[in-house]
Amino acid sequence: MMSARRLSVFAPLACIGLALFAVGSPAHAGGITTNWLPAGAGDFMENANWSDNVPQMEGYGNTGFFTINNGGEAQLSVSHEVASGQLGQSSGQSGTLTLQTGSNLILKRNDLEDNTYGTIYVGGAGQGTLNLTGGTLSGVDLRVASASGGTGSVTFSGGALNLTGVLYLGDGGTGTLNQTVGVSTLSSAIIGASSTGSGTLTATGGLLDIDDLTVGGTGSGTLSVSGTATLQTASVVVGSNSGSTGTATLSGTTWTNSGNITVGGAGQGSLTIENGAALTVDGSLSLSGTSGGSGTLVLNASTLDVGLFLTIGESGNGTATISNGSTLTADSIVVSGESPAPASSLTVTGSTIIAGQIAGMSNGSASFADSTIRVTEDNAAFFLGLDEVSLLGASNTFDTQQYHISTSAALLGTARLIKTGTGSLALLGASTYAGGTYLQQGEIVVNNASSLGTGALEMDTSELRSTATATLATAELTVNAAQAATFSTAASTTLTLDLASLDLGDDATLRFGSAGNTGTILFGADTVNATPGGTGILSLEYGSLTATDAALGTVASRVSKVFVKDGAVLNFNDQSSSIDIGILEGDGFLTTGNSVQTTVTVRSGHFGGQLATPGQIVKEGSGTLTLSGAPQISGGITVNAGTLLLNGAANSDVFVTDGTLGGTGSADVVTLQGGTMNPGEIGEAGTFTADALVWVDGDMVFDLGATPAASDQLILTGGLYGQGTTYSFLFNLAPGTVLNTTYTLITFGSQDIALNAFTIANTDGLEGTFAYNGSTLEFTLTAVPEPGSLMLAGAGLAVVVISRFRKRKSPIA
Repeated sequence: MMSARRLSVFAPLACIGLALFAVGSPAHAGGITTNWLPAGAGDFMENANWSDNVPQMEGYGNTGFFTINNGGEAQLSVSHEVASGQLGQSSGQSGTLTLQTGSNLILKRNDLEDNTYGTIYVGGAGQGTLNLTGGTLSGVDLRVASASGGTGSVTFSGGALNLTGVLYLGDGGTGTLNQTVGVSTLSSAIIGASSTGSGTLTATGGLLDIDDLTVGGTGSGTLSVSGTATLQTASVVVGSNSGSTGTATLSGTTWTNSGNITVGGAGQGSLTIENGAALTVDGSLSLSGTSGGSGTLVLNASTLDVGLFLTIGESGNGTATISNGSTLTADSIVVSGESPAPASSLTVTGSTIIAGQIAGMSNGSASFADSTIRVTEDNAAFFLGLDEVSLLGASNTFDTQQYHISTSAALLGTARLIKTGTGSLALLGASTYAGGTYLQQGEIVVNNASSLGTGALEMDTSELRSTATATLATAELTVNAAQAATFSTAASTTLTLDLASLDLGDDATLRFGSAGNTGTILFGADTVNATPGGTGILSLEYGSLTATDAALGTVASRVSKVFVKDGAVLNFNDQSSSIDIGILEGDGFLTTGNSVQTTVTVRSGHFGGQLATPGQIVKEGSGTLTLSGAPQISGGITVNAGTLLLNGAANSDVFVTDGTLGGTGSADVVTLQGGTMNPGEIGEAGTFTADALVWVDGDMVFDLGATPAASDQLILTGGLYGQGTTYSFLFNLAPGTVLNTTYTLITFGSQDIALNAFTIANTDGLEGTFAYNGSTLEFTLTAVPEPGSLMLAGAGLAVVVISRFRKRKSPIA
């Protein structure tokens, strides 16, 4: 829901009215008007230049009123006080006043506050000119072109203009003010003050400081600020009343406004900010605040910073065009308008929008092309009221920063959507944008099959999360090199990933499930592009991951590591007949499905979870694989290379053709066809249990400690069966081993191996004797090697630490 603060932007603006004074020659009570006499230039302070001496304030009933109406020019170079003046008040006549360096013309209002006092009229029905070439004009009001048909011109090339009242520019006629240097300090200014008036204020240098500025009161007004000029205002209306037009242009310079700006009140208003200019509005900026009005904003290669709301069409219609590398910042942006739709629009091209929300009401539209939307706060309805948002150009970026936003708007267009920032972007509408999605950072949340539009999906380290059961069918999924892409779905939901192709970059991680999102993910891809034997990772963190085709098995075979977290379920679902896992880790559940034809090859790792398959597990590679859970391997485990440590209760037969079988767990029938069997951890004493041992070839390796209890032992609940000719033991002696100690090597239910078939594989001088003692095979240590020689010792002598030597045997095919 939109906050009360945001809803306030839709309140109708107060009607903006202008109290315009009557135009033409002013009437004044008791004052005497003195007229300029020379047809050319002359000294303002010369009595002879006036019909009734120099105009000056002498209290009530003064001669402080003057008129220059004969084409002449009065030049002032000193400080002087007058009541009021007129320059070119009659049709066909003209008058000029020039304030030179050192001058200060003070227009004073009398004690009765008569409005005719304190005002200078530049052009009534005739032509008036006021030149500030270094002097100062101080007064209440300045009326430029105060009558229909008249023209007035103020040229400001130095000095200062100070008004406590109003500057009326184009107050019936055509008025202009051009400022190149100096300082104008105005309480109020109305450009285009009356319905027949037209005013233009141009500043290319100096400072314009105006509290209340109206550009287009009831007439036509133009404001242009550029060059080195700067503008300061408190409140601005451009195109105020019905029938008015106002145009304001800021080019290459700065403008600060401490209050609100309205562009298009009840009239037609436009604001252009261009050429690297910067406008800062502490309050709100409204484009068309009254029914029938229209407001236009053009931001071109410039910056606009709105402290509160940017309203594009409130009761009237508004348009905002942001382009060419511009930056627009606002607390909130609202696009609305009158009929016909779309009446108001926000169009952004190649620029950046920074806002807490971009909302809309009736008849509003928003489009973005090659632009960035940067979020400044959490928002559950970022595009509130906008049913559709267009994404055009090549790509558009949503930068959530650290915030979390949602939108139900449909995203349309041909562009690519790029998500950056550590926060989340929830796309909950039925979108059709066709450029694909690039998830660079943070999280995208979806809830339907059309959330991501169409096109390819590319991911860096980020997460794509679904809140509902949905199918995402995408042309291509790319996980970039050295990045970790996560897919997750809410508990009790199913996310189906139906990919045309999957491209895994080098050292990429494909991760499934996240904290709190424990639903089921169904995964399938027509093709998988990943380097075999690569350095990537397939990681299942939460929930379950089930294959819908052979792609998941291909991924597992081409990455370096498969990880299944405790509580998670990885199901290859009979979709792969052969899976080759480099490193297997985790404590979760891994199953291949129900097919007995499946072979899973594992090269190393430490897996403490449940490993289940009707097929077989094959240990390849020189590394060590530790299975500490309870593997359920109907087709058996084959050790072809490296070391397999079974530290849990394996419900499986084990076939050792090469490499080493060890551990402290158990198995069904162990067939030793080559390699070695070493009960316990390698190099550490321990006990291994099996139903039976079929010994064809290979060595039994036992670590003998200081006592029998600190030594390896093999417990067979069934028989010890020999299918070879000789059966070799290789012994490793621990420090503190004592000669003539008898060790229990194997406990069995039955046996069929002759005692003299057992041999010692050590070649370093170690000797001993084998003996059957009931259902055990025992070994008594009688000689140990001494560095450089063989020592035959009697009872009670401690054994020196021995290096291990091993005699290799050829495996049986």
